[in-house]
Amino acid sequence: MKARPLTFFILAIIFLAAHLTALELRLYWYLPWYDIMMHTWGGYLVIFGFLMLGKIGSRRLALPHLLLFPALVGVMAAWEIFEYAYGIAGEHPSYLVDTVLDFVWGTIGGIVAYVTTKKH
Repeated sequence: MKARPLTFFILAIIFLAAHLTALELRLYWYLPWYDIMMHTWGGYLVIFGFLMLGKIGSRRLALPHLLLFPALVGVMAAWEIFEYAYGIAGEHPSYLVDTVLDFVWGTIGGIVAYVTTKKH
């Protein structure tokens, strides 16, 4: 798949709609797999987005491939801080385990995005 702006924005809008729906219907709390899906999809979107930036406009926008993983970790860390600060994550005893798994699933999504788009 080529990293195209339209593809990215369509996936991002669907992602946002899925997230807002999940918050409204409390799907993250009732369907454990939903959180896994969203963190995987989020990791995919982060890497796909960074790769897409390198395909439009000036090549100066391109993030060196060596920096993609640290950028992904930074975005995931910011999201986890946001979840914690706004009480989205809850205060259950397995919060640390959940956070680590969120990073794992986000990284898997990022790897899938990199493998499927890096050649284009």
